[in-house]
Amino acid sequence: MKTASALACAVIAICLGMTLLAPPVQSQQPAAQSNRLLALQVERRDTLRELHDVIASRYQQGQASIDELIRIRSTVFEAELPLAASKRERLILLEQQVDNFRELEEVTQQRFEAGQTPSGPALSAKAARLAAEIELEQERL
Repeated sequence: MKTASALACAVIAICLGMTLLAPPVQSQQPAAQSNRLLALQVERRDTLRELHDVIASRYQQGQASIDELIRIRSTVFEAELPLAASKRERLILLEQQVDNFRELEEVTQQRFEAGQTPSGPALSAKAARLAAEIELEQERL
């Protein structure tokens, strides 16, 4: 009985050792998985761009908040960054993000100074621009 238990333990140990020492199994279709991932990323980015257009239009009509617009712009840029093929492309996207938030900051600041909105939207836009500039500077390092 002890011999059978010892034998079973030895077999399990050998199998476990073989599993741990065996080379990892290579995927049969890495290119297909990569293409699927890329297709999903592109579809997400395109969908977010459409949503951005809807929210931007609603914002111009006074039906959406600046925070909604900032969130969707940030989300669009987050979806675009993984699709950038090089560091240079990432830097260009991040520079565009800073420019977009700077423009939004200027508009909201003008509206605040004209008494059309409280200070909150201008501060939200400024915070978004600063976050974008920080991300750009980190990418440059």
